[in-house]
Amino acid sequence: MDMSKDRSDITRLTVLGESLCLDFANTVGWHASSEPQEWISDYGQLAKWSVHAGVITEEKKNELLIQSIQFADEANQVYTEAIELREAIYRIFKDEIYKGEINREDLAVLNRWIKRSFSYLEIIKPSASYRLSFNGTKELDQMIWPIVQSAMDLLTSEDKKRVKQCEGGTCGWLFLDTSRNKSRRWCSMEDCGNRAKAKRHYNRKKHENLTKH
Repeated sequence: MDMSKDRSDITRLTVLGESLCLDFANTVGWHASSEPQEWISDYGQLAKWSVHAGVITEEKKNELLIQSIQFADEANQVYTEAIELREAIYRIFKDEIYKGEINREDLAVLNRWIKRSFSYLEIIKPSASYRLSFNGTKELDQMIWPIVQSAMDLLTSEDKKRVKQCEGGTCGWLFLDTSRNKSRRWCSMEDCGNRAKAKRHYNRKKHENLTKH
C-alpha cells in the first residue's frame, strides 16, 4: 500500500487492485488498522481519483467540479454516500474472504446503488457490436456507476474466489489475484512485500546472533 503521508495529491495513490471496485475500496491507507488514513477527503478528491482510475475523463472532471460548486449540498451528499458505498464494498469482499457470508446492511447499500446506477444504463451500438453504456451527462454521482457495475460483476463471477487481502499487517488493501498459481500475497512486492522480506531478514539475523552466544 502507498506509505506516503501526503494525501493531498490523489494521483500518488497506487492503483493495483486489478478491479475497479477493489481500487475504490483501497482509497484508504492502513484500512485494517485502528487509524485508517483517508485519501478521498471531499467531492473534489473523489472526482480527481476517478480520473486517476480511468473512470471519467479530465474534461468530465472539470465539468463536475464546476457543478459541485453550484450544487454544493448535493455534491457533499454524493461524497458521503460514495464513502458509505466504499466501506460496504470493502466489508463485503473482506467478509467473503474470511467468513463466506456478508452483512445484509452492506449488501443493501450496494443494492441501492445498483438500482440508482442502472437507471442510467442503456445498450448502444457504436460500431458493429452492441455494448452497455451509462447515459448521464450532468449527474454528480456518475463516476460511481462503473464502480457499482464492477462490484456487481465481480461478486457474481467465479473471480470472486480470487479476491484476497494483503498479508502486510494492517495494510488491509484488497486485490484480485490474477497470478497463474494464485500465489499473490501482497498489495505490491515493492511495498508490503519488501517490508515483509526485510522483517524476515531482521528476524533471521536476530536468531543467528542469539544462537552464537
